[in-house]
Amino acid sequence: MKYVMHIGFDGLCFKGTQKQKGCKTVQGELEKVLSRIYDRPIDLECCSRLDSDVSAMDFVCAFTPCDDRIKMNKLPSVLSLPFNGILKVKSIEERNDSFSPRFSAHSKTYIYLIDLEGEPFLQSHLYHPNKEIDIEKYKETLNIFLGIHDFKLFSSKDDRKDENETYISAIESIEVIQKNGILFTYIKGPCFHRYQVRFMVGAAVEVATGRSSLESIKDKLSGIGVTGTPRLKVPGKGLVLYKVTY
Repeated sequence: MKYVMHIGFDGLCFKGTQKQKGCKTVQGELEKVLSRIYDRPIDLECCSRLDSDVSAMDFVCAFTPCDDRIKMNKLPSVLSLPFNGILKVKSIEERNDSFSPRFSAHSKTYIYLIDLEGEPFLQSHLYHPNKEIDIEKYKETLNIFLGIHDFKLFSSKDDRKDENETYISAIESIEVIQKNGILFTYIKGPCFHRYQVRFMVGAAVEVATGRSSLESIKDKLSGIGVTGTPRLKVPGKGLVLYKVTY
């Protein structure tokens, strides 16, 4: 059996999730704590690779415990303690050994948060575009991404080394909520390419602030006679992995 953990963390305190030599990452720091507990190396499987500054409310990871020296119901508090509030293990459950945090997932939901009013104490964690956003144009632009599309021009160029790799995927739902000067954008789909959500939101911001046209975004999504990526990739600090569904 595997122990499957649901965790939340402040992305600004880590250099992403994937373990990297010489960097403080979510996977690397959790493996250190687990290895100390079990007195042997522990490898962690993760549901996704998130970039620097990207936070999570429900990041799923799994490991195989070596023994039962700490009961499963005690592990969340034991694992959370060394992180002093920047990472919390919310729950742990047992799953069959065939379970994969990444490949068993049916869908992921991200939130992107935009500070519409430029509130100073929100600047460290939310994106402020420094220009008034037309909310209706913002919603209209995002809605063109619904359904199945080729997102090659809305993903990282670094991921395009294999010409045979497909970028066709689906966006199942998009919901935009404005509350207390903050714009919450929920985007759900079965899989996402690197920077895809940030490029999608960036494209909507460009149209909603008058710096681009809806037709130009449609052309990029169709891929007909168009190269490159949208001009704006919104910062990682506004992005949160909200939910992984299995």
